[in-house]
Amino acid sequence: MLEIEKISEKKEKQQKLLVVLCLLVSMCIQGVATVLVDDSHKLQSFVEQSIGPILIATCIAWCTVDARAKGEILDFGWIFGMFLLAPIIFPTYLIKKRGFKSGLILTIKSVGIVFVATILSVTCSEITNLVSKT
Repeated sequence: MLEIEKISEKKEKQQKLLVVLCLLVSMCIQGVATVLVDDSHKLQSFVEQSIGPILIATCIAWCTVDARAKGEILDFGWIFGMFLLAPIIFPTYLIKKRGFKSGLILTIKSVGIVFVATILSVTCSEITNLVSKT
């Protein structure tokens, strides 16, 4: 029985890591696509508008995996709340489900991941821009 719990914890960590990895990859692809397309003004506008939905989808996916790992089902209210107010509801979910200290630490880690993803996006865009000019 103990081995089954360890396997499910490992699977939960893998799923959460996959969600974060998808966020990072999508941000990098957006940075590269901005430079490669000729009409970059329209694409850049599209990229700027699509970052929000990507972050919201990542929050919802992460919380769904987290709730499922605990044997719960994420209520529609949580999902709808994250869709409307992710910067407020996501930390609230973490603090409510994980406790204040763990929730706060995870919120800070989440902000750090978004920061790193944004820097990766800009870096990929600049590198692609430099390579395409030479």
